[in-house]
Amino acid sequence: MTGESNKRELLSSFCVFCDNLGEDEGKEKDKILFYHPKEISVDKQIRNIGLCQAIIKFTKTFTTDEACECLHTQKTKQYFYEPEPGYWMVMASTKWTLCFSHRMKEVEKLVYEYSTTLKVPSRIGSPKAGREVAVVDYLPNDVWDNVYQAVLRQAYQMFRLFSGRFATIVSECPAEFLDPYDYLRQRLDHFLPKYLASLHLSEADVSTLFQGIQFLPLDPHSFLKIHCLVNSVEEVFPGIVRSIFFYDDFLVWSGLEMEDMQVMYRYLTTGLFPSAGRAHEAAGYLGPALAAPKGFFMTGPSDLSNADNLGKIPRVIVRDIGKGPDFPPEEDPGGKYGEEHQLIVYRAKDTTICFLFEGSQEMDINLFRKLDAFLGHQLAGLSDEITESIRRKSQNTMSSDSVMFKYVYFNAVNCAMKSTMAVDAARKPVPTGPVDSFVTGSPPTEVLKFFPQLHQDLHYFGPNAEMSVKLHNDYWVVAKKADQREVYIVMSQRNMTLLETSDELNRLFASQFSNIF
Repeated sequence: MTGESNKRELLSSFCVFCDNLGEDEGKEKDKILFYHPKEISVDKQIRNIGLCQAIIKFTKTFTTDEACECLHTQKTKQYFYEPEPGYWMVMASTKWTLCFSHRMKEVEKLVYEYSTTLKVPSRIGSPKAGREVAVVDYLPNDVWDNVYQAVLRQAYQMFRLFSGRFATIVSECPAEFLDPYDYLRQRLDHFLPKYLASLHLSEADVSTLFQGIQFLPLDPHSFLKIHCLVNSVEEVFPGIVRSIFFYDDFLVWSGLEMEDMQVMYRYLTTGLFPSAGRAHEAAGYLGPALAAPKGFFMTGPSDLSNADNLGKIPRVIVRDIGKGPDFPPEEDPGGKYGEEHQLIVYRAKDTTICFLFEGSQEMDINLFRKLDAFLGHQLAGLSDEITESIRRKSQNTMSSDSVMFKYVYFNAVNCAMKSTMAVDAARKPVPTGPVDSFVTGSPPTEVLKFFPQLHQDLHYFGPNAEMSVKLHNDYWVVAKKADQREVYIVMSQRNMTLLETSDELNRLFASQFSNIF
């Protein structure tokens, strides 16, 4: 019997290659810029990349506008992405489960196959009469193409955030490298192994596809105080180029372009915030919610009394304001994606403020001490005010809904995402609103797995569409799209009819989305 607990999802391979390299016979290896896993022999890497090139060129004979994006095989799915002209990223994944069979004749036809890289056998156990044999059953239909294509795109975006474009890295190669592509290989080898190790493909879902940002709606008074604080700190410290303000993991204010903010938001909320918070607590400090009035630096020095240790200060590359995702690369000065900045993150209680300093800014302990003195008490006090504002709003909002609603809302215009269920381990329900006060947790996996398919179907039907699906476990899943806004709703109530579902939806839209749908 197949169960969710037995399912496994693996990253079979991940490679980056340049189509314009290694064109001469005997130099095919030069095409390879990065290949995972490293244990694969060079000959096999060359064959696999050669096959990818053949697939890409073959599919181009059928279309001049788009290249191949996905290839399905019996056991794996391969995804292709060309982030820059001539550079290709290819990811292969497989999903399988253990099932048990008494069908000995079928089992005897199987041959022993064992991949030393994936450690995934095609048969486990020997076919003895009267005994169950565990057999690997591959589940290609449980892997959604649009979600994994988004995973592949985001891998490039995250690399670009810290290193810039591939072409820029090659053109700015240091003099000690005889081959500029060796420098690119070094940068990829430094970043991608750690990034791929942090991927949890089994948790990829519709939130991965959206790459949305959860904003925190505030009253005008609180928002104005935040705006004033950001402006005042940028005035006092002229080296600050951009600022970002968070309450918990919810974005309140940002000075970045939206495309850069999407990538930065993902890096901060899934990477930096959790790891820096754990490190701070492990060092013997109190957690943010219980900390003393003054805060601490998540990047930079952990001890302001030690002038010799400034800690780790990440460098990120973001665009200038006005140069959005469609800004032509050839008009970008020097062919760069943007300028390098130093990222300083400071937290006090539940609030976090991020500063992007100029890349040439000289950092010293006095700068951090001044920032701490200027921000500590103000940010802690502001955190208390925001917390109290959210508490009052939650108390004043009463819910009359009789049906348990859970939903995910996304607005493609501003990348805003609101969710009352934890569709992603790093995302939390927004702490405000009538539904959020009593909806917790998330629906079963078999419910969530329908979301990417519904998203794909909605886009086939045009700018305005609505779909309702009744599942075998009494869940109703409703997807609705209006222009560039879409919402996915899960309702759980036994024996609910389609008419009753429609009535409940109308009540939900009136209370939660009255100005949207």
